[in-house]
Amino acid sequence: MVKRSATREAFDKPISKLDKKLKVFSRCGIDIDSMRLMVLQAAKAMDVLGNIEARAYVSAVKAMVPEKACRIIDQAIQMHCSTAISQLTPLAGMYTDLRYLRFADGLDEVHPRWLAKPPGFVAVT
Repeated sequence: MVKRSATREAFDKPISKLDKKLKVFSRCGIDIDSMRLMVLQAAKAMDVLGNIEARAYVSAVKAMVPEKACRIIDQAIQMHCSTAISQLTPLAGMYTDLRYLRFADGLDEVHPRWLAKPPGFVAVT
């Protein structure tokens, strides 16, 4: 996405220089790191607490990762325009696969609703 934005122009300058796109890049990086950390936290909770007690962490990952990943891929599709939905990039397939994951384990609303019920998150030390 970053490479493509450096070569594509709008308003006589690379779109990577537009303020809004810089914000998109930084938000995508933050989201990727937060997803990575959440997965690691869920894995640690499973190791320390056991699978049943770590359900809240696993549910949080199942709720957050597919949604944020779809949003990131959608931003990449925006950056690539019509090239993104051709066979020249893997973006269309990635979006389809991730969108399916949002249905695979229940509706998007299922996991956050489950997290709101006690006991919710248990501290992992």
